[in-house]
Amino acid sequence: RLLFVKGTTGDHAATLGKHDWALFITTTDTTIEASRMLEIYALRWGIEVYFKESKRHLGLLKEQTSSYASHIASIHLADIRFCMLVFAKQEAGGWQVSEVRDKLVEGLMNLSFAKQLWLLFRALIHDGLSGIKHQLGCSVEQIMEAIEAHINQFFVQALQLDHLTLQQEALDRRDQ
Repeated sequence: RLLFVKGTTGDHAATLGKHDWALFITTTDTTIEASRMLEIYALRWGIEVYFKESKRHLGLLKEQTSSYASHIASIHLADIRFCMLVFAKQEAGGWQVSEVRDKLVEGLMNLSFAKQLWLLFRALIHDGLSGIKHQLGCSVEQIMEAIEAHINQFFVQALQLDHLTLQQEALDRRDQ
């Protein structure tokens, strides 16, 4: 079944061109209504957007290997990332998937920036401690290890990777 659809620009044009018409073809169900054909075709737009977003933001087929197994894994990982965004969207209430993604990226950028700042502060602290090491009573490396342990603990909690925080968050969600 063929369905020809004239675009709205064709009404005002002196001569109709190839971009003023659209042709839709179905071979599976020749009895389908014209309106149903257009409804089904409209679903295609969401699929196109999904693949564009997956390629641009979710790492679809961005791996450095070109094996079949890596492509299959990449597709599944991008799908999992998308499902996680949809879940986060539902939790956020009223946000679009792209807004959730942007907030997550912003949070990761802030953590990356914080990590860079820590490297700078670490260098400054180390230099400062080196200047007074004869007054410390222990080595600069021992003090830096203690400071580093506290900073790492902070980042683990900020990323919510510690067991206690994850467990408490799960309990909070269950109680809601």
